[in-house]
Amino acid sequence: PSSVPTPQFAVSPDGRRLAFVAAVPPDPPQVWIRALDSLTPLPLAGTQGAEYPFWSPDGTSLGFFSNGSLKRAELAGGPARVLAPAPNGRGGTWSRDGTILFAPTTNGALYRVPAGGGEAVALTRLDPTRHEASHRWPQFLPDNRHFLFFVQGTTSDAHRIYYGDVTNAEAPRELLTSRLSASFVAPDQLLFVVEDALMAARFDWTRGRVEGDPFRVVSHVSGSSNFFAAFSASETGLLAYASAAASADLVWYTRDGRSIGPPIASGEYADFRLSPNDTQLAIAEVDAESRRPDLRVFDLARGSRLRLTYDAATDASPIWSPDGRTIVYRSNRTGLHDLYQRAANGGGPDRVLLQSLSAKYPTDWTPDGRAIVFHTYQRGTGADIWAVNADGSQPRPLVQTAFDEMQGQVSPDGRWLAYTSVESGAAEVLIRSMADPSMRWQVSAGGGADPRWRGDARELFYISAAGWLMSVPFVGDRPSAPRALFSAHIPPPGDPYLSNYDVSGDGQRFLVKVSVHDVTSTPIHVLTNWATAAKRVRP
Repeated sequence: PSSVPTPQFAVSPDGRRLAFVAAVPPDPPQVWIRALDSLTPLPLAGTQGAEYPFWSPDGTSLGFFSNGSLKRAELAGGPARVLAPAPNGRGGTWSRDGTILFAPTTNGALYRVPAGGGEAVALTRLDPTRHEASHRWPQFLPDNRHFLFFVQGTTSDAHRIYYGDVTNAEAPRELLTSRLSASFVAPDQLLFVVEDALMAARFDWTRGRVEGDPFRVVSHVSGSSNFFAAFSASETGLLAYASAAASADLVWYTRDGRSIGPPIASGEYADFRLSPNDTQLAIAEVDAESRRPDLRVFDLARGSRLRLTYDAATDASPIWSPDGRTIVYRSNRTGLHDLYQRAANGGGPDRVLLQSLSAKYPTDWTPDGRAIVFHTYQRGTGADIWAVNADGSQPRPLVQTAFDEMQGQVSPDGRWLAYTSVESGAAEVLIRSMADPSMRWQVSAGGGADPRWRGDARELFYISAAGWLMSVPFVGDRPSAPRALFSAHIPPPGDPYLSNYDVSGDGQRFLVKVSVHDVTSTPIHVLTNWATAAKRVRP
């Protein structure tokens, strides 16, 4: 769901249950419910692929995002119901009068829809004069009229928490500066994050005013790169939060699954890509202070690291030009993920390659050096694969259907495009001719994603739904049956479909991101009577 993820969870309004997102491979993530007086969580039926759950006021239902939609599931059972389109959901809230307020995309306003289903209608509107890039992470206040929401700015110092009114959504009021989402806790507390610490301050929700001095509740709370703060509080004085970050090792493996030497790097990474000659590694490594990825280039022979970017924004998804001199990457330093390019040796400034009204994720550079392949999101068609000339001109769709397509990879001979599609209802790897789109095959069987070509275009690799690294040799112009090489323990992909491995040009070695601590195993801490305890230790 984000380049720097955190656990996703929500405490029920009565403080008796915790809803959280977790996966048991090879199954996709889903919502689990744990009663806090029990040690056994139970899966909630119909929530496969779920993200960012939120409770109904009576605690009998959950809203969540899955497969491009806002959905609703009942704890009592039964199929989940689709309520509204939401290609990239970024938070929802459910009022006592039966209205759901939600963010359907990463680059738009908040919408409202009846909790029983119906037409979704835009409520807020982005204000370009205040440098707003998106509205997200809403929360209704007790009168079901006013609400809080997070405003992503076009610069890192422009992120804010606002106070809105459903009867006059055109004139929201700024409450405070914050790089992460905030939450109201009845009767009069506002929880928000300052420099990773969870703070509380008295809040008059009837007038939309923060009053008095804030005090610290927890020293460290995690936050994702999509501005979600990993905490949730009930109406009964219970607080849940997560503070640990994900970490991983980058390890070389042979075709039979044997590791080669110690990890070449250990830390917190978004994604990475080997250079065309396999001597360097471009990597998006999370900065300890900003908690956002910045680009670095590792010299694999000498062990040196060159830092390319220094933004307090997400700089990630590097791809190399065929000659190894230039790197194209995505950055949301102005709000949306746009495409930038930079000399791989760090010389000169970076340059904007492509800006548009949708987020863009670069995945490949064509072997002739003429075009960059990326996937982007459209409200009508979901994820689509596009190309843009290397000078930033002529952006155009390569694969655009009613289904999601992403992770486009052009074969080294320039003849084929391999990509991931959910046309069948689950992620599968397909290839199609670059010259004749009607020539295509599904090459994976039983689920697959994240394709990679061998340097001579005679073999394609991908990750199966069960986390195995698979091989598909080519006989003539046709792919043969896939065969398993080894278990890479890579979970099923999710938006924004980042890569967790790369392959050497000769197809004999695989660089795999091996999870040391992932967000599904990060502890969720629970405090009771948090406000009383925090005030007791307040200096």
